[in-house]
Amino acid sequence: MTLTGACPGTVFSQVGTGIPSSIPVLIGTGIGGIIYSFLKPRIAASPDIVQKEKGTPSFTKPTLADRAGFSNLTALALYEVFLVGMVTGVVHFFPRNNPSLVDPVLGGALIGVSQLTSLLLTSSTLGTSTAFEQVGDLFWWLLSPSKPRPSIRGTAFATGALAGAYLLTLVAAVPMPDENIPIGTARAVGGGAILILGSRIAGGCTSGHGISGMSMLSVASILTVGGMFAGGMGSAALFRTIGW
Repeated sequence: MTLTGACPGTVFSQVGTGIPSSIPVLIGTGIGGIIYSFLKPRIAASPDIVQKEKGTPSFTKPTLADRAGFSNLTALALYEVFLVGMVTGVVHFFPRNNPSLVDPVLGGALIGVSQLTSLLLTSSTLGTSTAFEQVGDLFWWLLSPSKPRPSIRGTAFATGALAGAYLLTLVAAVPMPDENIPIGTARAVGGGAILILGSRIAGGCTSGHGISGMSMLSVASILTVGGMFAGGMGSAALFRTIGW
């Protein structure tokens, strides 16, 4: 994310709204999806697959409620209080100074509404990194079409996100970022490939873990999102130090 200025989900919005660096980033994410699809059979099987083969109970992802010994309702209430406090603190101490189409707090609430809409209409949660894995699966399937065609569900969702961003620019004045962040083509393509490899190895991205996983109080998702931001801040500090 530090290299590209994007995550697997926002790159579609950036393409739709015309951010110059987004096209080479999107190309890089496609390359990353192809590489991951090739490596996927060679990566060690996850615990749930191993346990199913042995006939033992399937691996489950623990939640905060499980770890703390709380009821789901109590854990959810405490989590919501924490989030409200965090948002209040950020709004107070770091007031918004960049233009946006809607207030960031309202925008976050709308993302939550989109999560609810996805659950009601498709019975699945939001996530975009799967789309790139499916692109890779489709690439290798085209080279060997005798196998069953891979799913394109995630790819269809990502295409809808890109189309929605583009249509929004036709009906509203979408502010562009005013930060001058030069991103070269090689950096964008390479960073895009690393972006997808990392998100698929982690089992999700900022949408899959940050929106879907954290909303379900998944401990794995909370740790993953913490790792994302720690890695982003650490690499950004490194790049500033070396002047890159």
